[in-house]
Order: sequence, then structure tokens, then C-alpha cells
Amino acid sequence: GNSLANGQGLANVIAIIKDQYKKYKQIGIVVSARGEATVELQHLIDTAKSGLDYTPALTTFKKYQIEPLQTIDFTEEFQLLSDTLKGVQLTKDYSPKIQDLILAQGELLSSKILSALLNQEGLKSKTIDSREFLKTDSNFGNANVDQQASASHTKTVFKSVGKTTLTIIPGFIASNEKDETTTLGRNGSNYTASLLANYLDASEILNYTHVNGIYTANPEIVANAKVIRQINYTEASELASFGASILHTKTIVPLIDKKIPFRILNTFKPEEEGTLISDEKTQSAIKSISIQDDVDLLNISGKGLLGKSGIDARIFSVLGRDGISAGIISQGSSERGVSFIIKKVDADKALVALKNEFKHEITVNDIHSIKLIRNIAVVTIVGQKVNDFSNSLNYLKKNKIDIHLINSTVSANNIGLVVDKDDVKKAVNIIHSQIFGAVKTM
Repeated sequence: GNSLANGQGLANVIAIIKDQYKKYKQIGIVVSARGEATVELQHLIDTAKSGLDYTPALTTFKKYQIEPLQTIDFTEEFQLLSDTLKGVQLTKDYSPKIQDLILAQGELLSSKILSALLNQEGLKSKTIDSREFLKTDSNFGNANVDQQASASHTKTVFKSVGKTTLTIIPGFIASNEKDETTTLGRNGSNYTASLLANYLDASEILNYTHVNGIYTANPEIVANAKVIRQINYTEASELASFGASILHTKTIVPLIDKKIPFRILNTFKPEEEGTLISDEKTQSAIKSISIQDDVDLLNISGKGLLGKSGIDARIFSVLGRDGISAGIISQGSSERGVSFIIKKVDADKALVALKNEFKHEITVNDIHSIKLIRNIAVVTIVGQKVNDFSNSLNYLKKNKIDIHLINSTVSANNIGLVVDKDDVKKAVNIIHSQIFGAVKTM
């Protein structure tokens, strides 16, 4: 997104493409929406749904999109946005299908203008709409890819492209069996790139973003965080699962089978080495400290549940029926209790579902409370053994950091802590200093 923003970002992208084209000749370019386009499109949908006037924001959005090339023809895309948003405003509602259709325009506009700019620079390029070859189910917003159909369509479509033609492909978007637009979830452009790399037997993926690579912690929070030069596929998958926003949780899977290396580089500092993700074993066990702050903690407690079988099954069955997944699960024994993390967007729905499921137990006082604890965050240390974490725990305690819940996985050697959101910055800095060493100022 930021890499393709108007001005220096877009200029750097074109320079990088020119440079890589000289080296490899045969390259495919997957793009995200430019700048803050996805956020702006979502704001337009929500404004239209509320019945308010969205047209000034839409005008600003259009102006930004055509700024790099005033002669670009976005008539079709802009008309679709106007018509669809008008429908949302009239009905004061929208479905996930409509949301996907509107959000997809960000990537479509991005691929179209980049192709036009490259052609203007004398580089022969062609836009290929990824909805033509990436096929998914109808789980709008986070669609599941039909691997067999997508692989077959991809090979067919790309056979017709000249070997020296630059192909510009919108990331994040696909289509279902009815040719309706679907999206692949947050950071889905990375996933699009790794799918294409697999289907077309690419030698490497170069992933340009606005940071120097994957860090030992968020550098905006930890001043002395360091770039991790190399990690393997398993470690990268763990980081993606535990909140590393730079990676889609599904991105790594298509790379493993064909051992395709994935390098994260900085659009604004292309000379930097970045982070290489490959199948090679790495030295250091502890890789990174990640944060998830889009979650709530749900707690169920009651002495009357002690020794009763089937309670856990009922909890997770009712959540599963509503499509809600739980993470970092912890159980108490003295006063029977279960705590777990759920996505903030699912929290209220989960609370209602569980209260309905356990109406009887609440009435007879077997369950004392089912409650949400908000304003929390999960801090995960990927590659940390629980036996070696005692110093960090001691320092967290000394600094009066309350830990609501702690969880560790034996096989992957990861530790997850649930803390108050206000304590996240302090907690991460304490843990980082204990593991990687602190900067001492005299």
C-alpha cells in the first residue's frame, strides 16, 4: 500500500521494476491497493450505510487515484463505485459480497495505473485480472482458494503472455464459481504472489513493503529492535499466525512444496538486505516478539462445573457453529473456569451465544459468570522455551505488569501472554531486553 503511494513510493516502485526487469527479463508483478485506498473504500461503504453524504470523500478518492496519470481511464471502476455506494446508501446496509466488490477496486485501480505508467516508460506491460484465474469458494472477505482449478486456470492464462511482457496482477482479489468477486483476507496480496509463484514455478518472490524486513519486535515500540536476516518457513508461519502484519497467515504454505524463497525488502531503501524466508535451518531459536491487539478475553467461571464432563465440548461447539475461533485457551481447577482469546469483531456474538447455550447452568448457579475482558493484547514470543522465560516473568512482575493469561506450546516453543493494552509497550520492551539485550544509556 504505502509503497505505491503517490510521489516517492510510486517512483521507487517503477525504478525497482526497471532494475529487476534488466536482471530477470521474465517477471510478474503483484500489487496491493495504493496508499490508504482500502481503508478509504471501507470508510466510503460505512458512510453510505449510515445514510450520510459520501460524495466528497469519493471525489477526494478519485482525485488521488488519477493524480499520477491524468489521462488514465477509470470510467468503469469509478462508475461501479458510484452505483454500488448509492445502493448501499438507499438500503442502509451491505453484504460481505458487496463489501468485497467495492474493496477489490483498490487493487484493480492500482494494477491498471501501474501498467499504464510502465508502458509510458517504454516497458511493455499488461494487466491480468486475477479474478480470471484465482478461483475460490463464496466465503466473502476471507475466501478459500480452489487450488486445483486455480492452478489450471493460471497456467492457461499465462501461456498466452509473451515472455518479455511485464504482467501486472491485482493481489488480494479472486472470484467464485459464479464469477462473483471475492477477497483473500488481510494482506492477501502476499498470498496471491505465493500462489502464482507455486503455479508458475517461480524462482523467487521479492516482496517490497515500507519496512526493512521482519524485526525482533515492532521498531515503533522497541527502539533497538533488529531486522531478522533469515528465518525458515515454519518460523515465518508462526510469526504470521501470532500477529506479524507483514505476512498473510496462508502466504508461506504455497512456497514450501517447491522451496521458493521469499525475501522481504524495503521499497524506500532497496539497497537493504531485508529478511529471507526459505527452507534453510537457522541458528537462533528465538525469532521475534509479536502483538495482537484486535482481540478480547472471554472468561467462563463457576464452582458448579467442577468435575462435569462435556462442558468444553459445548463451549467450542457453539462457537464453531457461529464461525468463531478461539486461541490461547487456559483452564483453572480450584474454581472451574475456562478463558480464551477471540477476535474483537466476534466478541459480542460469542458472549450472546454462550449465554444462550448455558442458560440452565447460569440459572442454577453452576456458572457464576460469562464475561468479556476488553482492552487487552496478546504478546507472543516465537521460539521461546518456557524453561528459559523465568527472568522475563520476574521482570514483568517487578514492573507491575499484570498477566491475565499465559500459554505455551511445547512443540513450537512459543509463549503467549495476555496483558492490558496499556501495558503492552512496557511489557514488550522488558521481554525484548531480557532476550536480546537492552541499550544502556550512561
